[in-house]
Amino acid sequence: MRKIINLSLGIFQEYFRDKLFYFIFSLSVLLLLSSFVLQEMVVGEAGKVFKDMALNGITLFAVAVPIFITSQMISSQIQRKSIYLVLSFPLSYPSIVLAHLLASLYIIVISILSFSVIAFALILPFEVWFLQLLIHSYLSIFLGLILSAWALFFSSVTSSILSALSTFIIYSIGATFQTALEYANHYHRLMGLSLKALGYIVPNASLFDLKPELIYRLPYSKEILILAPIYSISSAVIFIYLSSLILSKREI
Repeated sequence: MRKIINLSLGIFQEYFRDKLFYFIFSLSVLLLLSSFVLQEMVVGEAGKVFKDMALNGITLFAVAVPIFITSQMISSQIQRKSIYLVLSFPLSYPSIVLAHLLASLYIIVISILSFSVIAFALILPFEVWFLQLLIHSYLSIFLGLILSAWALFFSSVTSSILSALSTFIIYSIGATFQTALEYANHYHRLMGLSLKALGYIVPNASLFDLKPELIYRLPYSKEILILAPIYSISSAVIFIYLSSLILSKREI
């Protein structure tokens, strides 16, 4: 396990210096700060726009890191031939993929926690909103985990650009899945059953989304705090195996 962690830290250091990551972080903070201006234009609950921006900013890291950074990890290493350095570690292919997944998770966790601290500090003078930020950060980390697993799967199959595009499409399907399922169940039973079957394949992003409940302090099922990590980790294990299988068969 120590070798996996050492490899993951090396990969993390390489991609954490990526300028794209800092662009995403700066953009998120800028949008968060702009919410103070937008709040003056909106009639309604004080701080609602800020809370919405804060939670969306956290989600942005869980989605953007897998799409723009994780998706290029394996494919770019293959293209630059630096994959040989990774393969020189006395590790199995599943362990190598796991190291990449951990590296992606490090970036997601650090960015989400850093952004959450900024958001909490900005809203603290107006309202104590720590628990809500913590819950959304917790769920977003597991959303980032499952999307990173998908991104690594695509990265082991195709180029960086196609991998990023495929990860984005998968997230888009997952983000609209629950709405589409409710519509299909209401109007077309067969389509509803087909979409329900599809739900076992694509990541159901709605499982990680409690934004309305957290913003308006509405009741929600506490079971989701247990189901979300189980669902995410189970999917990640499957895609670690698939990615390692493809990588072992691929001509590098």
